[in-house]
Amino acid sequence: MAAKITFMRLANQFIKDNPSLRVGIDSALKEISELPHVDGKTKFYYSVPPAVISLYKKDNLWVLYRLNEDCTEISIWSIGKQGDKVTFR
Repeated sequence: MAAKITFMRLANQFIKDNPSLRVGIDSALKEISELPHVDGKTKFYYSVPPAVISLYKKDNLWVLYRLNEDCTEISIWSIGKQGDKVTFR
């Protein structure tokens, strides 16, 4: 069962500002919601002390996200294009 996705401010803003990337964003979010755990191929640990969150990187997009403890909800913190600095601020 796919996890529920919620969007933080930066993720919402990126989606709004990049309508031409919507197909790629939707594909990335579907992949994350179905298989959110770090796999070392497209999903990696990303350290933001004191937290460790997950970073999805595939094709020309990256997504910072956090899976809740019972694996039912994913918070999408930020989304960016290849070459953009990974950030959640």
